[in-house]
This record gives sequence, C-alpha cells and structure tokens, in this order.
Amino acid sequence: MTPGPTPGRTPKTAALAAPGARVLLIGTGTHDGPDLPPVPAVPRTVTALADRLRARCGVTDDRLRVLIDPPDARTMAAAITEEARRAESALLLYYAGHGLLGPGDELYFAARGTGRLTPGMAAHQALSLTSVREALSLCRAPSIVVMLDCCYSGRAVGPLSADTPARSPLHQLPAVQGMYLLASAEQLALAPEHAEHTALTGELIRLLDQGDPRGARLLTLDGAYDYLFRSLRDRQGPLPRRQAGDGSGGLVLTANPAASPP
Repeated sequence: MTPGPTPGRTPKTAALAAPGARVLLIGTGTHDGPDLPPVPAVPRTVTALADRLRARCGVTDDRLRVLIDPPDARTMAAAITEEARRAESALLLYYAGHGLLGPGDELYFAARGTGRLTPGMAAHQALSLTSVREALSLCRAPSIVVMLDCCYSGRAVGPLSADTPARSPLHQLPAVQGMYLLASAEQLALAPEHAEHTALTGELIRLLDQGDPRGARLLTLDGAYDYLFRSLRDRQGPLPRRQAGDGSGGLVLTANPAASPP
C-alpha cells in the first residue's frame, strides 16, 4: 500500500487552492454486469489523487467532490453540471474508468451500470462527451482543466496531424481560452491488473510526491504534461495527449519539490 502524502507548502499562486476553485474526481472501477471487466486500480487511484490534491495542491474538503462507482450516467452528468456552475476561479474535472466508443465513434464514459452500448440507447447507458461539453459550457471559471484517464480519451482532442481523419467537433472538447485537456491515450489506456494505480495518474501522483528534477520551481499543467510524456515514453506506456487553450498551460498546480533552490 502506498503511504499517504506528507503535506507540503502550497504556493500562493496554486490555482486549485483558491477559494473559488472546485475539483470533481470520478472513477468507475466496478460494473453491475459482465460486459465490462472491473478495474481494481481505479478506486485506489482516485483516492490517492484526492489525497495528493489536498496535501500538495491546497484543495480543501469543502471544494473537493469524489464519486467512486457512480450508478449511472445521470448521476455523473448532474455532478459535473453542479460543480461547473459552482466553480468561480478554476474547475478540475477528472475521470478514470472505461472509455467506450459509441455511434459515430463518439467517446462515452462508463458508470457502474454501464455494459455494452446499444444503438439508440447509448446516451442512457453511459455519459457521452457531448453531455460533458454541455455541462462545461455552464462554467464561468476562467480556468477549466479536464483529465481523462481512460481508453480512447485522446479522441476528445483534435486530430494528431493533417493526415489524421477529422472528427466531428461535437466529438471533441473545444480548444477555448482557459481550457486544458489532458488525455491518457488515443487508443488503449493502461491499468495493469495488479498495479496500485493506473499508468497516467500513477505518474501524476509520483510527480506530486517527488517532483521533477528537470522541471521549473513551480509545477504547471504544461510542466506536468512534459513530465508525464517523458515518464510514460521511458516506460513504453501509452503516450498522453493534451489540448491547451491560450494561456491555460501556465496554470500552477503546486511547488516542485525536486526543483533546485533559487
């Protein structure tokens, strides 16, 4: 079992420590039916990430909401909508679990009651990316961070290159000012059966705990992405993707515990 984090000093510029910031962590690791295999690492990962956000990033319990194994898509959508409305300065939305492709290759996020998606019923069986977009459109916070640790999450980002077939804009999150999207994989994400944490979030937890010796004094979203990309590449894992609206990559998460003193 990974020991809990020791609280560190959170810089005043840490965005998630602000009184107007909201954090919503959603993880689905268990399913009612046989169609989707369980992902035991998910609840451990979500709990560990919540601990690090409290200890390292200054997130207080009254601004942190954790949903583990939500029963259905409606519950997930309601939570996202509520937190989007409540956020004033920043919103962090995180999901870990099964990512599924529905009609038209749209990305869906599994709840506990999700099984195989049925044509004509998919929107009632899992949470669609379209529903997430609609909920986030209600957020007036200048900074919105979306982290998707699931298969096919890279499809929420725009095409990799001019040679990549274009997807419908409805099947992506918009690249708007202030929004930062971090996705674990274009195809299959990694959550080994006996691993303590999922691959992407496990590396993020390591970063918050130990820092990045090659990073700047403050850990920003772009700095975190650079570390995650290097680390997962070195481990031959699925490479993360990002989509950054203007200026969003500079959002400060916390101090870098591994940075050299000034």
